[in-house]
Amino acid sequence: MTKLLQSKGKTVAIVSRGYGRKTKGVVHCNANHTAIEIGDEPRMYLAELDNTHIVVAERRKEGIELLLQSDDKPDVILLDDCFQHRYVTPSVLFLLTTERKPYWKDFLVPAGYLRDIKSAASRADALVITKITDNYNALQKPKEWASKHTFSSKIVYEKPTNEHGQEINSNEVISFTGLANSALFEVHLKENYSLKKNFKFADHHYFTDAEIEEIILFGKGALTQSKFLTTLKDFSRLSDNQKSLFGQNLFTIKIRNPILEEKELIRFLTNKNILKD
Repeated sequence: MTKLLQSKGKTVAIVSRGYGRKTKGVVHCNANHTAIEIGDEPRMYLAELDNTHIVVAERRKEGIELLLQSDDKPDVILLDDCFQHRYVTPSVLFLLTTERKPYWKDFLVPAGYLRDIKSAASRADALVITKITDNYNALQKPKEWASKHTFSSKIVYEKPTNEHGQEINSNEVISFTGLANSALFEVHLKENYSLKKNFKFADHHYFTDAEIEEIILFGKGALTQSKFLTTLKDFSRLSDNQKSLFGQNLFTIKIRNPILEEKELIRFLTNKNILKD
């Protein structure tokens, strides 16, 4: 979404809670901040998005006020993961749900993944079905979405590169992930590489030196020339010392989630006065 808005000439900022960070209050992020200070996803945004203000704040309103008071206030402010955050009423509210586990087939935690009752979906201006597959057209959406905007997005994995921009030159790899669900990532690796093992950790996990050393040691025993893969989100949580332990053999995969109905999305945002001058 950020890159789409920027391609239309809009300046963009992102306000996030900064899940898992060790700091409190409002932080205007910069390249010197670590994931521990601002959270792994904001740190990933910094690495991925040029000319984009990133602010973390438990109270999103305080982050928004900081941006609006700045000399170069943005045209558009994106709120990350704010559906249950009722202190701010956004101009446009998107509800994201996966094809594999759409909200209308899910349950409230702890039985499922929902953090709000299903009827709360009616507050959304548009629905985005994420991680779609070839079976997407068979998905039966609730009747209320027949008259409201629905978009879809798929996962696109880019070619793995190391910190020097070199592409991976080996088919045999070892991976490690700290994701909520690494199943699709593992499927991609198995379809495109000879995956020897994926070391799986909890979502937002901060790797210890001992865990990194265990992964590297496994590589020395499993491969002639060890090549390691992880996601950009996981890479953002590694310390500089941990990165150095891999040398040039650590490769990251950037994951994009393009909206397939981009022209419709542009019309939608224009009608909502987001893309109007």
